[in-house]
Amino acid sequence: MYERKLIEWNEDLENEYLYKVEDVWLGEKYRIIPQYGYGSMLRITVEPGVELVIFKDCTYTRKQGGRRKYDQKMIEITCITSGYAKMRFSVDEAFMSIDEKTLVFFDWSSPWVYYEGMSWSFSGVSIYVNVETLKSNVNARSSEIIEDGWEKLLARMFQDNPLYFRKSSFVHRALAQQLMSELQENMRNYLVLKSKVLQFVSLCIQEDTEILMLHTEEKRYGIIRAIKEKIDREITESLRVKALAAEFHLPIVDVQKGFKQVVGCTVYQYIQQQRMKKASELLQTTDNSITAIANEVGYSNPSKFTRVFKKVMCDTPLRYRKKYR
Repeated sequence: MYERKLIEWNEDLENEYLYKVEDVWLGEKYRIIPQYGYGSMLRITVEPGVELVIFKDCTYTRKQGGRRKYDQKMIEITCITSGYAKMRFSVDEAFMSIDEKTLVFFDWSSPWVYYEGMSWSFSGVSIYVNVETLKSNVNARSSEIIEDGWEKLLARMFQDNPLYFRKSSFVHRALAQQLMSELQENMRNYLVLKSKVLQFVSLCIQEDTEILMLHTEEKRYGIIRAIKEKIDREITESLRVKALAAEFHLPIVDVQKGFKQVVGCTVYQYIQQQRMKKASELLQTTDNSITAIANEVGYSNPSKFTRVFKKVMCDTPLRYRKKYR
């Protein structure tokens, strides 16, 4: 299935933008049709589910309409080693620019209605990885693990966008250059090529998983700080963990766990502490009754307020007022 989808994709390109030059060791070589530009492309099947495309000095303009969607869990990872390109997926949006320090991830299962791309002296590698084919070569338990990890990666990486960009590292570009080098036709070099491709894919996925997890943690940290600030601002209002979680679009368990990590106590404990802090200030600076102060800090029941105050401040409201006024 995977091979057929890629064949269809390349046949579309070949029919309109490319022509096949020759069969070469491990793959096929193509050139861009002169009316669209110039440059060469080499396709190599590394193993079932993994294909390598090497493109060299490609300068072209390409437009494509019609809905594109491949019902495959397939990701394309492109590392640019030289040149410049830009692309867009709608005539109404601005072009996205990529250069020799860009790593591009593309989700083939996401549909697009329109594509327009241009490149200048564009060189690098693209690696296609299909999880369905990888799963078919392992046992059921391993297949479940691959599926779960893949779904989490795609959800974090792409969200509502089929493209994900980030800067490539020296290691990415070095591996890409090695994959682009000419190799003699022998078994050892085939194994070298295969190991470099898998090393490149592993590096990209591992690094981006760590980066995305870090970004997720940073985002979650920011949300927890925002929840804390809301509590500080509205300490006298009715505050419920469930309502806070809903307002900030986080699961309750994530709010509780994150708050404990960031603030050092549970949400409920923090609300109590801040209310008692406010109550202690009112006891010292006003002549308001205990009932009035209880109401002011969010307690309609004076007895409950007194119990919580004693628990937090180690004294009753009356004794506290006498002691510190």
